[in-house]
Amino acid sequence: MSDPIIIVLVLTALLNFVLGFVIFAHNRTTASGWFALFTAFLGIWTITMLGYRLSTEPELALTWMRFAYVSAIFIGLPFWYTAWHFPEPRP
Repeated sequence: MSDPIIIVLVLTALLNFVLGFVIFAHNRTTASGWFALFTAFLGIWTITMLGYRLSTEPELALTWMRFAYVSAIFIGLPFWYTAWHFPEPRP
């Protein structure tokens, strides 16, 4: 656990989840909801990268990378909707 990349990945995942929750809890708008979903998918992707870094078997590493690619697919749409709905109101 002393690998600096592992520490950064853990902190990044935690910060993504916390940031999305705090933003959505304090301001329940459409943009903040999409932003919370965006940060949740970023956190999930970060966890898959963490699993890849911690895996010891090549088959397990391949499985984690497959999950990473699948989870990365879901990052783009919430980001686009966040940009579309921010700032509200829209004319």
